[in-house]
Amino acid sequence: MAAVRLARALDLGGGPVVVVLKGARTIVADASHWWRCDEPNPVLATAGSGDVLSGILGGLLAQFHPRAGARPDPRTRSLFDLACLGVHWHSVAGRSWSSRHGDAGMLARDLIDEIPRARTVIQSGDD
Repeated sequence: MAAVRLARALDLGGGPVVVVLKGARTIVADASHWWRCDEPNPVLATAGSGDVLSGILGGLLAQFHPRAGARPDPRTRSLFDLACLGVHWHSVAGRSWSSRHGDAGMLARDLIDEIPRARTVIQSGDD
């Protein structure tokens, strides 16, 4: 798969590399495996939705990715797992908005407002 080859090419030995290729079926890949979000949603094809995804990913990394030299913590997750979770969260937020408003007209700030609702859905296991 091209995304795995890209992750391998970017891996310069400085740590894990994960590639997120945002599209109708967003792909997450590292040097050894990949995952595809099979929930296409046209509302996510709006200006700024990728920035919202980047913010979700940054927040997850800051909270749950192990830091160099840190003591083991059961809450930490791999970079790949966090990227998959972030992409899924982004997708659920878009689905939440479109279930009430249709498949067009969403602004990035509308997506941001859906993040808490999407978190609740994911934590409940109803996604």
